[in-house]
Amino acid sequence: MLQDLVQLQERLRILDARLRGELQQVERERSGRAERLNGLREQAAQGPELHALLERLQADRKALEAEFGVKIAQQRQRIDEAQQALNELKAAQGILGRQLDDLRRRFEVLKKGTEQCPVCGSPLTPEDRQRLERQYLEEGRELKRQLQAAQESAREREAEVQRLRHELEQLERERQRQLERLNLQLGQAEANLRRSREAAAEIPGLEAEVNRLGELVAAIERVLRFDGPEVDAETKAAGQLLRQRPEIYKTAAEFVKLKIKLNTLGYDGSRHQEVARELDALREYPVLKDRLDQARAELPRVEAELGELEGQLRENEVRLAEQGRRLAELERQRAALARQVPRVPEFCPCLPALASPAGLDEVLRRVKREVDNCLEQKSARRRELDTRRGSLRQLLEDCQRKAAELERVRAQRQQAAEDQSLYEELCRAFGKKGVPAMVIEAAIPEIEDEANQLITSMTDQRMHISFETQRASQSGDTIETLDIRISDELGTRNYELYSGGEAFRINLAIRIALSRLLARRAGTQLNMLVIDEGFGSQDVTARERLVETITSVAHEFEKLLVITHLPDLKDRFPVRIEVTRGGSGAPR
Repeated sequence: MLQDLVQLQERLRILDARLRGELQQVERERSGRAERLNGLREQAAQGPELHALLERLQADRKALEAEFGVKIAQQRQRIDEAQQALNELKAAQGILGRQLDDLRRRFEVLKKGTEQCPVCGSPLTPEDRQRLERQYLEEGRELKRQLQAAQESAREREAEVQRLRHELEQLERERQRQLERLNLQLGQAEANLRRSREAAAEIPGLEAEVNRLGELVAAIERVLRFDGPEVDAETKAAGQLLRQRPEIYKTAAEFVKLKIKLNTLGYDGSRHQEVARELDALREYPVLKDRLDQARAELPRVEAELGELEGQLRENEVRLAEQGRRLAELERQRAALARQVPRVPEFCPCLPALASPAGLDEVLRRVKREVDNCLEQKSARRRELDTRRGSLRQLLEDCQRKAAELERVRAQRQQAAEDQSLYEELCRAFGKKGVPAMVIEAAIPEIEDEANQLITSMTDQRMHISFETQRASQSGDTIETLDIRISDELGTRNYELYSGGEAFRINLAIRIALSRLLARRAGTQLNMLVIDEGFGSQDVTARERLVETITSVAHEFEKLLVITHLPDLKDRFPVRIEVTRGGSGAPR
């Protein structure tokens, strides 16, 4: 039963963690939708202001066209007047030139010595001829002066006409530039107003989605709080809500069933924790078991050695008793001899008197030393045997006590093997080919949809992006991979075979798609998008579509930074930072 409880508790822990993970995911989705809803509300609230701005810009454009229309008409009138004056001066130059030619012809006739007047044909005297020559010279000088004045005036008028025409061109360029600026602002205002209206239309559906996600969060929290023993009305209602998400519903249903089963088994959480602590304390018993087996193997040898030592001890005790008896006998003999020594002269007068029995004392001392040595050896050997006997008895008691725990250790080992199998299954589930691969496979369709939505708008439906997560190896097995396939009207080709402009659009579409996915998963808004160059590789049409795409996703980022060297793109964005080179060549 304990094993069933442990397995049940472990499964509940896994389901609890899974439900909490799903709860966090739904909360992130709800947070992202709520943030999106707030953004849409802000966009929708800007609708009246944007409409007023659009009307004001349209009025500004009409006023600008009227203003420049008047200026250009006035300038053209001045040009016509100056051109008419120039034509009159040129006509006057022709008249003066003809008059000067006629005067020159008459003067040449006089110079030939004619006797008649070149004009009226009357006879001329020499004085009349001289007077006429002087008169013709004076008239010629006057005509030349008038002709030179007319030519000077004509040059001035011509310069004025050129200046007025240059001013007219400047006016027309200024009108075109301001009209383009207003048209750009009008286009942006119309796009913003269209997005504001689209946001207003999207708000009701998104509000319903946020409310639905909030109900899902409350339902998951209710399931996590469920502790049995019976399913109440609130839990049933939560289950009905969770049917919107089949995977979450399946996990929640299993969680509730296991909770009910746990209550029917009479599970004691504190006892479970106590048993877990005991299992941790017994993890060293396999080592103790090895020591017990080793002690059991050495026990016969130790017991034999102990018996041999006890036999030697008994022999030593017998020898010691014999030595004691011998010593006592020698002592009695020495005392008897000591009493008989003074009487030796009485029986043997021929012998000298003996001061003391020196020889007998020496023998007694040697015997005493041997006895003392034996007693000392006996005491040391007894102490050694007592110590060894105590150690062996303690080891035997430890072996007996650990043998009693051996069965518990074996049961724990069996439980550990089952836990190991479960953990190995979890390792496979959370390994490279487990849950991460499933997460990637679940995210790939979303990335594909986002990337294709962008790439089709940038290429007029010509290009398509797909991701492959599996492919066949040379051995015929299926291996995990991540290949990007790009197709257009010519078929599917490798990424390297596309031009620089096409590759730039592909990269931009995939990166924005990944950014959108990460933002939705995290429930936050992206802070910045930086696009560094890349426009130079695009033709005019592709460049326009690229700018439209960037403008359409600009609201998703807090800041959008576009870096380019193309002059015609400067006016496409409302805020510019221009970097130029100074006199020293350093940027400023």
